[in-house]
Amino acid sequence: MHESVLSEIEFNAQSGKLWVRMKRYPAICVASWKIMFAKTAACRADFVMGSIMNLACSSIFPLVTVGIYRSGLTFPGYTMWQVLLIQSVYNMSNLTASALLGGVLRFSGNLEGVLLKPVPPLFYLIAVKLDPNRLIPATGWLAMTAAALANTGSVTLGGFAQSVLLYLAGLAFLCGFFLIMAALTFRSAGSSRLPEIFDSVKMFGNFPGSVFPKTIRVLTTSVIPVTLTGFLPASALLGNAEALSFQAVAPSILFLLLGILAYSCIIRLHKGVGK
Repeated sequence: MHESVLSEIEFNAQSGKLWVRMKRYPAICVASWKIMFAKTAACRADFVMGSIMNLACSSIFPLVTVGIYRSGLTFPGYTMWQVLLIQSVYNMSNLTASALLGGVLRFSGNLEGVLLKPVPPLFYLIAVKLDPNRLIPATGWLAMTAAALANTGSVTLGGFAQSVLLYLAGLAFLCGFFLIMAALTFRSAGSSRLPEIFDSVKMFGNFPGSVFPKTIRVLTTSVIPVTLTGFLPASALLGNAEALSFQAVAPSILFLLLGILAYSCIIRLHKGVGK
């Protein structure tokens, strides 16, 4: 039933004025998500197991952090709850970005069918490939973020606004990098190891930046801003944001634009092959 509604919305999107067609985009998202939740309800065991596995995998480093502090060791200048705050924000941003664009990165279906849709292919894939197995655990880490904040002191309105800005910039960076990897993987099967390499690089955002040398801090902030995925937004929440933190916003936007451009170019090349 929901799929027939989605087809009708897509058909209606082909005609009418621009503002009428634009109104169809939210309708396509809503119809796609209704289908997703219907499938999730039908496969409850798979959803529960997938969510538990994602939550368990993302809990490894926070559990190690608790063990480090319980044994008497510390990260210099940071309490246990401050480090857990960084790691909670990191897990939340990674799971959110993976829920939005993980389906695009792992897409292996019939691309020709996607190209026939009367909407941009990237928008369609994001709408229909939203992954609830990662989105639900992300809300769990949001609760963990709130718990860590409750144990680290009060948060100012300015610090919260700065944190939201840096968090959104981190999402833009992750989405851009996912799109770049999707484009490279689509073009060359030998690039399928890129996600694993990127997973190792972005781990720098999972720990306090002060534990790394200054050169690493500059590279992970101003060149490849992986610290936007966890450390910088958490630092802003704690009131420790520096001028260098906001220098990472521009590279994150650049990565997002490059990702959209790279994926769009790959789609155009695929259309050209079809002709």
